Amino acid sequence: QRVRVVIQEEKQRRYCPPGTDIVEYDDGDKVIEAYATASVVVTGRLHAALPAIASGTPVVFSQLVHDSRITLLKDIGLKVHNPYSADILPLVRGILRGQVTLPDDMFGRIAALKERYLAFITDFRQRVSRLRHLSARRRVV
Repeated sequence: QRVRVVIQEEKQRRYCPPGTDIVEYDDGDKVIEAYATASVVVTGRLHAALPAIASGTPVVFSQLVHDSRITLLKDIGLKVHNPYSADILPLVRGILRGQVTLPDDMFGRIAALKERYLAFITDFRQRVSRLRHLSARRRVV
């Protein structure tokens, strides 16, 4: 099977075996295409996981850092793996063999998250509007 590697920094190239198909990160269209057409994306970067998920590409996410932004992935049902875990390679192999799939309800969870986010934004805008109205009334008095 062919392996493509998206690199952000030149120093990452040294970790790729000779003959690796490298996608330069500075070409956004090629990067998005690489995520969308991959059999699986293995990453520890949110900006790689999200376009892959949006494209329906299975993602194996691994990261040691406890970053609040990663909560989003957990909210949609994606497990965050320890990058040193022995489970990652068998998981990737299982995905490639069709034995492991994304959680069935992942896109349902994404839709529900979107609705909650939109409701939050609507409520926030209404609160800001009321505060502006109250503030304007105080200036008039």
